Amino acid sequence: MRIETYKPDYAQAFRDLNLAWLEKYFTVEPIHLHVLDNPEGSIIASGGEVFFALEGDRIIGTVAVRALGGGRYELTKLGVDPSAQGSGAGRALCVAVTDWFLEVGGTLLFLETHSKLKPAMRLYEKLGFELAENPDGDGYAGTDCYMEWRAPEVVIHKAQRPEDIKACKDVFRAFSEWLPIDLGFQDFEAEMARFPEGYVHLLIAKRAGKPVGAVALKAHDTEVCEMKRLYMLPEAQGTGAGRAICERLMADARALGYKTMLLDSLRRLEAAVALYGKLGFEEIAPYNFNPEDDVVYMSRTL
Repeated sequence: MRIETYKPDYAQAFRDLNLAWLEKYFTVEPIHLHVLDNPEGSIIASGGEVFFALEGDRIIGTVAVRALGGGRYELTKLGVDPSAQGSGAGRALCVAVTDWFLEVGGTLLFLETHSKLKPAMRLYEKLGFELAENPDGDGYAGTDCYMEWRAPEVVIHKAQRPEDIKACKDVFRAFSEWLPIDLGFQDFEAEMARFPEGYVHLLIAKRAGKPVGAVALKAHDTEVCEMKRLYMLPEAQGTGAGRAICERLMADARALGYKTMLLDSLRRLEAAVALYGKLGFEEIAPYNFNPEDDVVYMSRTL
């Protein structure tokens, strides 16, 4: 599964997925059709975006984020094909929205829904949305819940902009300096020279807007990936950010279609090895070369 932004060719899928959802749970009103029939004019033109989840060439889900001015954005029009529910598509789409919101510097992200949509409510709550009083009054017809996204103390999002990719590189350099071993056997300097080549996915952790940690995902084949270069700077250690960025990486890898995640570490890094164990990783036979005598190799099914 992959997430893509709006293309004119995707407009019909945006309409169809949302119309099916509305017809099943709500009453279709003219305002709904205005948005579904014209996503470019009603969402894109005003500074918003529409995201799509695809499996191969098939669109299995969509969500929009609408810009309302003053840094306010609305997550809206989330729809997933019934055949893909439970696949993680809804979560991946909502995460794409929160990542985008952070990148554009938004100040408020909210949504409106109905309490009868139990799976959706659980998803929103897990992602950090909290019930709040609707500042606009009653909200949309057919909804009874207004929720705002509360960014955690340390926010984690995909590193895509040049400045975020550079921040990941800086964190990885700090990691190499902190490690009690020399990474020369991995040709670390050559890796940094061509960075981010060789990695399929990067996550950056930020605290008060400042990068404090990062992790990378390396592909071994279409089903097996590897967690690489996990490191949190001292100011983020002990905040739970290390576990959070690992959980996010696993979820993203799963959404990308990987079935197994590998990693290696040093037994002397006791806190890291303990964390991996808590996350469900188990020891396996070596899968690469490392000259150290206390290397631990681990794997878990995604």
